[in-house]
Amino acid sequence: MTTNYVFTGHKFLEFVDSSKIIEEANEKLSSSIKIEDKKKLSTYFEEVIRNNPKDRYLLNTIFFEHIMYSRLRNIFVDRFNVTDNTLEVSTFNMKVKRILESFNNETRIPQALLSKMNDGKYYLMDMLDIKALGTKFIAGYDYTTNGDKVKTARFIFVQVVPRGTRIGYFIAGIDINFENGTCLTMIRNLTDIKDIENEKEAESKKNDENNQYDDYPKSFNRLYSTVKNLIVEPLINLESIDVKSDRKGMYNLCSNLLHNLLGDIHEEVLKATEEEVKDSVQTILRKLFPNDSAFIKTNTAPLGMKIQSMLCSAFISKKYKTKDIVKIAKQIPLKGYPTRIKFISSKFSKGAAQSGGSKIPVAYTDLFHSLYTEFEKSSDLEEWSISWFLDFRNTNPDNCLVSQTTIYAKQTSFRIVFLQKKSLGKEFIYHVIGELNHYR
Repeated sequence: MTTNYVFTGHKFLEFVDSSKIIEEANEKLSSSIKIEDKKKLSTYFEEVIRNNPKDRYLLNTIFFEHIMYSRLRNIFVDRFNVTDNTLEVSTFNMKVKRILESFNNETRIPQALLSKMNDGKYYLMDMLDIKALGTKFIAGYDYTTNGDKVKTARFIFVQVVPRGTRIGYFIAGIDINFENGTCLTMIRNLTDIKDIENEKEAESKKNDENNQYDDYPKSFNRLYSTVKNLIVEPLINLESIDVKSDRKGMYNLCSNLLHNLLGDIHEEVLKATEEEVKDSVQTILRKLFPNDSAFIKTNTAPLGMKIQSMLCSAFISKKYKTKDIVKIAKQIPLKGYPTRIKFISSKFSKGAAQSGGSKIPVAYTDLFHSLYTEFEKSSDLEEWSISWFLDFRNTNPDNCLVSQTTIYAKQTSFRIVFLQKKSLGKEFIYHVIGELNHYR
């Protein structure tokens, strides 16, 4: 049996790895389809649906998940009170219907598609090719239940934007977990959002009375605000960001990782040099300040700690390679290791240190050790980077592959940026979010 079908969801393709979708679909669909170009997802869709229309829903489910969890690397994490935001399915459906009605009355979306954007689950990514700038719509959404209560809800929000030489989509994936009180807003940063370069085309769009030409976000921060206003806040009441708590929590996590990673090395250096360093510092201070015993007494220990830290740096540099430090972290086992820190010290001065990349712990750098004593006195980590072990279940102690993230604890948001170019995956995202939320 065949059916007429044409894939029109091309604007979504840059947000996924087509070959991974085809690979997963061939494992799950009723029959696998072979195509010559594994990156040609449109051809794959057409072959599958023409030959077996019943597979369309499952294929779009896979497409939906890959859009959500592959390349939307800027992830804003909000939290909410679980008890106060419990939703029965009927209440949830009513709220979603109102959300859809608030912007799904677009004259710029074909009526045949609008009619499918109802208050039931749907995936329309393969059918949507909207070109009118500023148009907002939900390309797909679903939810799961636990009894008569909503357990999770997910949405793909899209706004049509100009991207210099073409028209494209600015996408946000919203993942709400009603059981653990976490809301993720996942966005891919687009750096090419700017007016269409073809002046005639741009002018015609400006003059189109049905097209709000400038009504589109130009940054991921603005898209995040748009999504919160249109979708998230009509569903749940988010907690306010507690920046002090977030920065304190991030400091605790980073500090724990560093202490566990360097603990044995610090202890070895300390045992070998503690008395000599203490005596040397006291001797030098007596020569510099012969008549100030109080100053000598107060400063012997702090100066000794700084010298110990630099000796530790020299010891690591001489005795270990970067891969050795990474192996130590994996075998402990730690979830990962910091690669960059930006903190505020107890004296309200700023300090920062970073390594040369995801495979080099910041603990391997001289600059970090020169700041280590100040870092230990801090409790305010506003920005830092960590390389997470991809084998987070530690099934293979020798597998030291990592994925780097940068965490920003800001006044109005808590954001994680995944720096890897390869597709992320839902399981890994959830792992990282869970570890960070544990310390917030």
